[in-house]
Amino acid sequence: MLVSSSSAAVETVNERPDIALDDETCDAGAAALDAPMEPDARLKERFSRRPLWER
Repeated sequence: MLVSSSSAAVETVNERPDIALDDETCDAGAAALDAPMEPDARLKERFSRRPLWER
């Protein structure tokens, strides 16, 4: 699924290399990137595990 999504994203960008955004949309996108979501309990638990190569 991830490969399929990634391929679709690359295809879309290649078809539309210039993406025009108005100022409000651009600012909202930048704000979302600058303030990522807080990690939830599931993510914290996964990062607390030792990696497989260290077991």
